[in-house]
Parts: sequence; C-alpha cells; structure tokens
Amino acid sequence: MDYYKKVIQYMPRRAAAYGMLGFCYYRLEEYEKSVSFYKKAIQSEPLFFWSHFNLGVIHFKNANYKEAIEPFQNAVATNSEIGRAHV
Repeated sequence: MDYYKKVIQYMPRRAAAYGMLGFCYYRLEEYEKSVSFYKKAIQSEPLFFWSHFNLGVIHFKNANYKEAIEPFQNAVATNSEIGRAHV
C-alpha cells in the first residue's frame, strides 16, 4: 500500500495506483476507503473496465444492490467502447 501511495504522490493522475489501493483496502475489508479509491481511479481513467467492475463488486458484496447497478452498467459500456475502439 505504501508503494501505491507513493506513486500517487508523484503521479496523481495514475489511475492504476488508485485502483490498486482500492483493491488493497477491499482485501482489508475497509470498503469505504476502497470505494473512494476506485472512484478516484474512475475519475482519472473513466474508460477502464476493472475500476467500474470492482466498484460494483464492492457494492454488491455489501448488499447495496441498487448502488451496484450503475458501476456494472458502466463496466459493460466501457468494455464495449474499448472493444470498438480497437477494432
């Protein structure tokens, strides 16, 4: 976690670092912090499928089903956009 925090300190637009911190906090079951970091990852790189998907998983795991819908829909839409962009 310290590594990713340091990456963010020097490269604050690095979405992957926010996503990895979100994952670390998820594994520690600190879901509020995890959600916060995944949202920052999405702000930095809105077309990255996994940030949306993982945010949906956190909401779903915590039985926040209504909150899980939007991130899952965004993940599907993002994946479709990326697929079309590379064809």
